[in-house]
Amino acid sequence: MPNIRRMMMAAAGSGSAPPESPHELWSWGLNCSEVPAVGNGTVTSGEGNGISTLTQIGAEVWTAVASIGNVVFAVNSSGQLFCWGKGNQGASGNSNAVKQSSPVQVGSATDWALPCQFNGDPSQVGAVTTGNKLYMWARNYEGACGFDEDAFISSPVQVGSLTNWGNTLGKYSCGSIVSLAVKTDNTMWSWGQNSEGELGLGDTSARKSPVQIGSLTTWNKVSAGQWSCAAIKTDGTLWAWGKNQYGELGQGNTTKYSSPVQVGSATNWAHISMNKSMWAINTSGELYTCGNNDNGQLGHGNTTNLSSLTQVGSLTDWRYIDGTSISCIATKTDYTLWGWGGGRAGGLDNGNTTDRSSPVQIGSDAIWEIPSADGRTISKALAN
Repeated sequence: MPNIRRMMMAAAGSGSAPPESPHELWSWGLNCSEVPAVGNGTVTSGEGNGISTLTQIGAEVWTAVASIGNVVFAVNSSGQLFCWGKGNQGASGNSNAVKQSSPVQVGSATDWALPCQFNGDPSQVGAVTTGNKLYMWARNYEGACGFDEDAFISSPVQVGSLTNWGNTLGKYSCGSIVSLAVKTDNTMWSWGQNSEGELGLGDTSARKSPVQIGSLTTWNKVSAGQWSCAAIKTDGTLWAWGKNQYGELGQGNTTKYSSPVQVGSATNWAHISMNKSMWAINTSGELYTCGNNDNGQLGHGNTTNLSSLTQVGSLTDWRYIDGTSISCIATKTDYTLWGWGGGRAGGLDNGNTTDRSSPVQIGSDAIWEIPSADGRTISKALAN
């Protein structure tokens, strides 16, 4: 689970100059021989085992980091993109490279701005450049990479020729065989599998190239999950669509929706993360969750599923959150780092593999800002 510290948000958000002070990359979680995803050049013995304490990765100045399944991507201050972990099916972006226990550069480009924010264990991988070009690779099943043929793409390939893809946090997300993005004109686009209506186009037909969702120019942030998606408009309203198997769309039911439907009537939503559950933070710093709760990932002290957004405690200091199919990681306005849900392989960095159904602080530092979680208990963090 990656996390970006205080000044990192401005650097990743602008997609231009690096932060004034260095950002170290720290990692913990799954690190066995099959999935060496911590990235410190070592492998932990035993299948499914990992490192449950923070471990520094290299000496680079990092500006962005994201995890997908068993693979991790990070951008440094020189605009270079690096990858490590189990990059099978072309996910590493380095031709036939599969298992990498330390960061390896993807190609030679120096204009990367932000790797895609991954949710729902997608098979596709992507990143946006400082010039607002979109590149994708890995498995193009059902056109999830934006191309016609169902094939493995082993290195980054540009999707079309447009240079207006959003390259700031929250503008681009990959879910389970579905890709979702907001352009610089605030239009929203989707492509890939659509068996559950997760493309938001009012039907269940797959699309192998980006298609605009409606005609509105008021979309701000998106999050594609496991067969369900969510988005925030520029007016602060929250919208969701897709499978809704666990009530993750926040409609008080488990009905499928193939077009965006508003979640409640509030107009102050600031951040969302979607998987089989939904996590949402409003401008008042309140955290709300709904959907699947098998591992306590909703944070309410139990494992009961919820079909309506319900506030986690009564605190008003939540800043940013990212969730997986089993857990989540979040930061507060005091820049402390918190996690809860499934703790397998030490992914919550609480020194063990215990599941937690309520938020627990990770370490004691007050230096963290933007977390990015992974579905297989890989945790990462950037710090000053």
